[in-house]
Amino acid sequence: MRNIKIVFAMSFLFSVNAFSQMGQMGQMGNNRMTPNNQQPIPNNPERDKEEMEKARKENLEKLMSRLTVDLNLDALQQVAIKQIYDDNMKKQGIIMKKEITEESKIALLKSLNESTEIKIIELFNKEQKEKYEQLKKDKLENASSSKKKKKKKD
Repeated sequence: MRNIKIVFAMSFLFSVNAFSQMGQMGQMGNNRMTPNNQQPIPNNPERDKEEMEKARKENLEKLMSRLTVDLNLDALQQVAIKQIYDDNMKKQGIIMKKEITEESKIALLKSLNESTEIKIIELFNKEQKEKYEQLKKDKLENASSSKKKKKKKD
């Protein structure tokens, strides 16, 4: 049970990062300004789509760089894991666009992230699995300590 919570939390943290950037882009809307803040840029769905795709790819590259260094991934593992995460992120986007309750979205995202986690862990050797578990544990500890600090500020 504890492992499931850890898996969900790690997957959720990866997902939140991607979705937070997508949300920031969505908030720009019609009030977006040019870099020198002279004139508003009209809302362009194609451009927004391109920006979201670019942000998704950047997030994926950052994640892969981090995992490659931390887990000492070989080239084959890098390709396979990148593909799995890329598919996961695309499916997350589809789920988020569905017109269903938030609880349903959370359940679908949880299920998706659990299956993604299983696929990825299968690609690791024993040492990488241990390091990966430690990374997840550290990430959870950092997230919980950040929440505590934030509550103290409020």
